[in-house]
Amino acid sequence: MQYDGFKSEDFGYEKLFSCPFCGAEFNFFFCDDPYDDRLSVACPSCGANGPSATTKQTAVILWNNRR
Repeated sequence: MQYDGFKSEDFGYEKLFSCPFCGAEFNFFFCDDPYDDRLSVACPSCGANGPSATTKQTAVILWNNRR
């Protein structure tokens, strides 16, 4: 896995919502799947992962639209 600390707005993506589990709001990272080309947004505080996607922008959108 690779970790890439970021704020989504620094990359021109929409602002990430806070973590639904621990409430963290900053320095999320992308977690790459070593077996395919997918990645997800992950919380640095509790390790929760969002749905996997093929692009960083889609991963951000999926994190914000989780149900």
